[in-house]
Order: sequence, then structure tokens, then C-alpha cells
Amino acid sequence: ELGNDWDREKNKLDDLLLDHKERRDRIAERREERRALRDRRAGINKRDDFDAWPSKRRDGSRTQKTEAQKDVERIIQHARDDISTWVTQKKNEILNRVGGQDGTKLAKVFEKTFMNTIDTTVQATAEGRVFIITGDITAMWLRDSVPQVEHYLECCSERSRNVKEMLIRLVNEHAFLALQDPYANAFYDPPQFKDTRADFRRGGYVSTGNYELDSFGYSTRLAYKLWRKTGTISHFDEMFRSACRLMLVIWRKEQKHAATTTYRYNPKELKIKGIENSASKYTGMTWTGFRPSDDPCTYHYNIPDNMLTSVALQQMYEIATEVYNDHAWAEEAQSLQREIDNGIREHGIVDSRVGHIYAYEVDGFGKSLKEDDANVPSLLSIPYLNYTQADKTVFDNTIKYIWSADNPWYFEGKHAEGIGSSHTGKRNIWHMSMIMKGIISKSGRERERILRQCLDTDAGTDLMHESFNPNDPRRFTRKWFAWANSLFGYWVMQMLDEGTLPSSFKRKEE
Repeated sequence: ELGNDWDREKNKLDDLLLDHKERRDRIAERREERRALRDRRAGINKRDDFDAWPSKRRDGSRTQKTEAQKDVERIIQHARDDISTWVTQKKNEILNRVGGQDGTKLAKVFEKTFMNTIDTTVQATAEGRVFIITGDITAMWLRDSVPQVEHYLECCSERSRNVKEMLIRLVNEHAFLALQDPYANAFYDPPQFKDTRADFRRGGYVSTGNYELDSFGYSTRLAYKLWRKTGTISHFDEMFRSACRLMLVIWRKEQKHAATTTYRYNPKELKIKGIENSASKYTGMTWTGFRPSDDPCTYHYNIPDNMLTSVALQQMYEIATEVYNDHAWAEEAQSLQREIDNGIREHGIVDSRVGHIYAYEVDGFGKSLKEDDANVPSLLSIPYLNYTQADKTVFDNTIKYIWSADNPWYFEGKHAEGIGSSHTGKRNIWHMSMIMKGIISKSGRERERILRQCLDTDAGTDLMHESFNPNDPRRFTRKWFAWANSLFGYWVMQMLDEGTLPSSFKRKEE
């Protein structure tokens, strides 16, 4: 009976997708008609003269702002003021806890990193939702935008309703964009029409069409945590439910990728050509094309991605049961979660010199990748993901393995050690991996050392970066990378709340 109900739901979702596609096409046509009319009135015959319009239009400089957009801009500004007041209080706690130059430096870096997202990346859409760019890339990654704001949940209170309202509108935007293309990972809003390459699945709202399994897992994480933190359910509307149910269909379909997928991507970048993936076999886990680093997978069952998806499915189960009273949705989420967890246990654990560890990727035939990447989800971040099904012994062995030369992306240098990424090549390590090691660490001495290294490797900017050379931190990538900044602010806030913030810091050579 449940199977029949779910078939009916999938048919409804197929109809819904067609409706959304037709609506999206009509919107695009109307936008182009209005733009053409403006061009004619201005005496301009070529749209090429307005190639810079999309980025300019986002800040309202070329078009009149809607009332909904103005309302959300006011919410964002008030939220920014509330967060700033909260940060000032935390800065004083840091100065009281940590004396001298160390305390002054930490307080300054904490303020700049904690505020970086709200100060520089949060925008209002014409429809009254919230859109968050990554920093120096002016698109929104569903994944990045959640940890960019997750630390602001601590600022939600009756005295700070604006922070909650801002996050509600971000969840609304996630649901809306997931319905535009459930396989896409990064988006524009308003839509752009300069780069409409079908082989890269780009155009309109879609900035990049890399299928990254973690994308909507993060969307669910934010929606769930906002509910549990504040009690609000106003973001749980029909659009959010439709997005969740659509993603369930996708995740289920991608368990048998080669047989059932409709996903296509540029064959030069994704060698398996989307559907032609004979190298992966059914495991219970769900397939992904790209890693959290945006790089193509080697083996397409990514273990940390599937762990995040398992957690998201548990969160969906609770939302479906307690908020929507939708038992068909809840049962399907729970069933898929069980299959993924079984797949991780049966296929995701491999042998190594330190004992059994979690692989980073597997193919289901016995091949595996024994490494880790700095981008989250990662094996290092399993506790942060709240994947409670992880085996403690296997996890402990995994940390020993990946935080060592056994991991091809682990590097040490004069100023720091940590995990890098294939995305930035050999030698560079990521602040994100150092911070995550601090977040999961139970050792006060280790936290002291990592905190000192983070402060010593900011290249004098008082900000975290994407990656840097551990022998020369002045050589770094991405001077404006809000995710790393937010994660550092989250970690310092966590230590303040737990009373574990070190009162002094050890340098690497000490």
C-alpha cells in the first residue's frame, strides 16, 4: 500500500516538475521581452551591450526594487545589528578569558570572521527571499550557504526575531532553487542568461549543474536546526515539502544510477558521461557525481556525503511526522535511511595499516579511495555532521589514518599542518580542515595549538582563507571565502559556550 502511495506521490511530483519548468520558461520569456523593450527604448540593438547587467541588477542598481525586496533588506539590516551586538558581548568574554596580545588578536579575528557573511554576502531577492553568495564567487552554493549562517542560529531569540526571519527566507530560497533543478549545486537569483551551456546544465537560475549529493542535505540541516532552535515552522510550507519529496525521488533513483538516472553532464569533466556509469554497483547508498570540493568523484559512492544524507533523512522523518503529519513521506525517508546506513556498514569500511577505517569513496565492486578532503562533508567531520551511526573504533582509526602521511592530501609545514584538497593541488592545506580538527578534538592542548596556527596563518588579514602554503601563509587562495570564516566563528563560539576556550596559545614550534 505504501508503495502505491509513493508511486502516486512520484507522479504528482513529475507533474509538479513540469509545471515548474513551464513556469520557469514563461518567466524567462517575459524577462527577455522586458529587456528587449528596454533596449529598444534606449536605442540599443544588441544585448551584448548589457552583459554586465545580471550582476548589477542583483544589487538593484538597474531596476526598481520590489516592496518585498525592500522589506527583506530591512530584515537583513536589523539582523546584522542584532548579530553585531551579540558579537560585542562575546568579544568581551574573549578579552576577559584571554589576556594580552593573544586576546586582542583573537577578539579581532573572531569579530571579523563571525560577521563576514552578514556583512558581505547576504542579499534580498525580488521575491522577498534571501540569497547568499560564497564571497568572491557571486553565486549561491546550497552547501556553502548553510555553514555560512549556521552560527547565527545562536543569535536567534525573542529579542532578535530578525535573525530568525532572515534564516526562514534563506530556507525558502533553498526550496525554490532545488525545484528549479534538483541536480544543480549552485545558483543565481535573479536568473542569468549569459552562460546557457546545456552540456554543463547551466542557464537561468543554475550557475553550475554539478550533482553534489550534499547540497540538499545541507538545506534540510538548516531547516531542521532552525525549527529545533526556535520552534518556528513557518518555513515548512508546501514548497519546502515539494522540494524534500522531490529530493527523495532523486536520491532513490540514484541508488541505481546506471539504470535509472536522467542526469547528464559534460563528458570531458565527468568521465562517466553521467548515465554511463558501469563502474558503480548497487550498494544501498546513493550516487553522486561530484565531491564537496566540486571535483568529480573517482568512485561515486562518497561515504561522508552519504552520512550527511542519512542524517538529513532522519531530519526529514521528524519534520514529516511532527509538522506535516505526512506518514507516506516519513516512511519513505526512514526506509531510504536504513538502506544507506546498511550500505555504509557493508561497503564503506575498509582495511588499512591502522585497522578498519571509513573509505572516502567506494564503487560497490571492492574498489575504494583511502583519503580525505578538507571540504565538509568529510571523514574528519563525522561528529560535526551528527552521524551517530558511526562505529567509534572505526572512526578513531580513520582519524589516525587521514591526519597522517597515509592521506595523500595531508601536509605539514613550518607554520601549520592539516588536510588540503584536490581542488587546490598539492602542498596547500585548508583552514577548514584545521578548524574542523579543533571542533572534534577533546584535547585542550590540541585546541590551543590549532587556534594558534589559525591566528598565525591569516596572512595579516584577520580572516581565514580557502587554502594556504603551510611554509608561507602569505601564499593563499581566495581572500574572500565566507564559509571558512563562519566555521572559525562557529568554533570559537562553541569553545566559549563550553568553557573550553584556551587562556593561552601554543605556537607550532612549542
